Amino acid sequence: MCLDHNLFPDSYTVLRSDRMSANKTRGGGVLTALSSKIRSFKRRCDLESYNECVWVEIPTLDNQNLIIGNHYFSPDTKLEVIANYFRSLEDRLDTKNFRVVIVGDFNAPGFDWNHGLAVPDCHYYSKLRGDAIYTSTCLLNLQQCIDSVGSSNLLDLVFTNFNDYNITFPDSGIIKPDTYHPPMVIGISLPLVNPTQNCEYSYRKYIAGDYTLLYNILSNYDWSCVYDTSSVDAGAARLSAAVQDAMEQAIPRGFITKSKFPHWFSSSLRYYIRKKNYFYRRFKKHKSASLYDTFSFYRKLVKATIKIDRLRWLESINANLKTHPKQFWQFVASFRKKSSTSIQLIVDGTHLVDHYEVANAFAEHFQSVYNSSSPGVFPSLSSSSLGSLTLSPITDSDIFKAIARLKPFKSVGLDNIPAFVIKGCSDILAPVLKHIFSLTLSQQCFPALWKQAAVVPIFKKGHSASVNNYRPVSILNNFSKLFEYVIHHHVSHDLKLKLNPCQHGFTKCKSTTTNLVTYLDFITPLVGSQRQVDAIYFDLTSAFGLVPHSLLLHKLSAFGFSGGYVNWIRGYLTNRQSRVRIGETISSPFEVLSGVPQGSVLGPLLLNVYINGLCDSIKHSRYLLSADDIRIYRAISCPEDCNLLQSDVDCIRSWCAANCMKLNADKTKVITFSRKINYLIYEYKLLHFTITRTYSVKDLGVYLDSKLHFHDHVNFIFSECIKMLGIIRSITFNYSTLGCMLTLYFTLVRFKVI
Repeated sequence: MCLDHNLFPDSYTVLRSDRMSANKTRGGGVLTALSSKIRSFKRRCDLESYNECVWVEIPTLDNQNLIIGNHYFSPDTKLEVIANYFRSLEDRLDTKNFRVVIVGDFNAPGFDWNHGLAVPDCHYYSKLRGDAIYTSTCLLNLQQCIDSVGSSNLLDLVFTNFNDYNITFPDSGIIKPDTYHPPMVIGISLPLVNPTQNCEYSYRKYIAGDYTLLYNILSNYDWSCVYDTSSVDAGAARLSAAVQDAMEQAIPRGFITKSKFPHWFSSSLRYYIRKKNYFYRRFKKHKSASLYDTFSFYRKLVKATIKIDRLRWLESINANLKTHPKQFWQFVASFRKKSSTSIQLIVDGTHLVDHYEVANAFAEHFQSVYNSSSPGVFPSLSSSSLGSLTLSPITDSDIFKAIARLKPFKSVGLDNIPAFVIKGCSDILAPVLKHIFSLTLSQQCFPALWKQAAVVPIFKKGHSASVNNYRPVSILNNFSKLFEYVIHHHVSHDLKLKLNPCQHGFTKCKSTTTNLVTYLDFITPLVGSQRQVDAIYFDLTSAFGLVPHSLLLHKLSAFGFSGGYVNWIRGYLTNRQSRVRIGETISSPFEVLSGVPQGSVLGPLLLNVYINGLCDSIKHSRYLLSADDIRIYRAISCPEDCNLLQSDVDCIRSWCAANCMKLNADKTKVITFSRKINYLIYEYKLLHFTITRTYSVKDLGVYLDSKLHFHDHVNFIFSECIKMLGIIRSITFNYSTLGCMLTLYFTLVRFKVI
């Protein structure tokens, strides 16, 4: 099978229907390639009742969309198959409200399409084909557009239901065309939706920035416009504007365009390509042997130079591994993962390629997850006995500690102010930030500008074209992160004393490792002594996005947060807006109706507070949590132990229903750990659904089998290492130095087995 990228560049989307017959492995199948200039299209699978066809619908501004059907009918295709296919089109294909084009190899020579009859001198095969099958297209109100097929053996035909088209047969090129399948160009003028815009976009050339100038601009700036205002929103907006203006003056902009050549093509190679194309055009026009010889010379030169340039580029990456490691790892990343800027989606049968449409599709999906309702009656909660958390004044030390925690090269928010600019100008910005932070606490609100977030879709697993297989991660403004670091520092110590000790997620001095060690420390001795442990793994659907703000604030109040803190967190959570970012493209804004920002500093802490009450509902079993990953387990000696574990399952289900959390029954699993031959099997239920029993489970990255032999985990690690070694072999195919191979081995393979 020929791969799509061997035939078409990345600027095309290829739709294909390959021959599935085991008896005929040669030939057959159809392929349709759509240029990126067509921003959206829809594959019409409802029309593809025949194996070797592809139907595509392209939207137009006049709402009379174009439908193209590409076909191949082999000479030995049964008559009833073709007849049934066209009869199905009569019922499904709307030729009145759509422009329709049917193209393909019909293998029906010698047929007079003007009169709907086979010509007298054609053989019985062609006559049978025409009379029995293809005249049914007349019922679709289509006309055959290729002239003079009665006197030739032309097998490729074009049917349309409109007259605004132009069909031309190009002159013969270097390769002599097939007599039966000459190349043709069908020109159709259409008012397409959203024509492709200029692909250029600007970016900051940080490497060329004058940071001394930036520092001086900010140091000489009149910050009285911030100190004199009592409005939190005005103060935050003026701070951002001052920094952005300074960056505009000190950091130049660059422009990126999509080059038709890879960046490693040398100037000589590009010159040879231009000369080759020039002499090819001259040869097609004049048909001169000398022009063809010159073209052939440059074609061979281009092929040889491509090999030389690529090898030189790879050798430079290898040689500069220590001095320019970023270039090396960018090359490695091209083998390992797909860029987030090349996401394509299928939504309601529509294939989305354009970045803006993809971003808006993600925005619509992420907004649909939010929970706009809140429980009518809040559950009664016992107040904390460890004292109240009150708003504390912000000091200079708090600001500098927060700035020190900023990651200098992390992604920027919608304000495009990077962290390293804030860190480099910390002595100038710290007093201004302290003033704004103090103002927000005194007014118990949060700046609207800092509540705007860029959301990046992160692929989880499954089909990459489904929006359901992505989770939203918020990229916040760095000023917002600073404030969250300050608040987190103020409350995290007290909250650690109040949170359940079985919560290991986003907790200082705890991690997935401590979670697993605690878990295995309990079940390993029991399994080794021929006893039994049943464990149930729960999956909470979109836990970060479903937290109702009102109920969370109620729980914070019961947790010991003062009224001032609760009001401030209310301002932090409500009226937030997000935009999905795909590359340099930003979606339309959408309102965040519930949940805590996934990717923020305070979000995980607030989620831990919210689900902390879940632990109180579990009465009979042990449990461990890692953020929203929940696991309960119990030693099983008799059926009564199973009943007690089932009772805790019911309690967890009741708590989730009362707290607007959704349990995914399909992903909830039960596993029995035991080395006994005969152990007690109990049918645990989640509401009316039987919990799926499994004999191996992936627990926080480690595969645990029912006998704790860890065979599945070893096989998984071995498989991953073999895959990585294969990638390393592909990467280093043209490398000869041992240093490159060792670097890749230690980075991609060895860390997996340690």
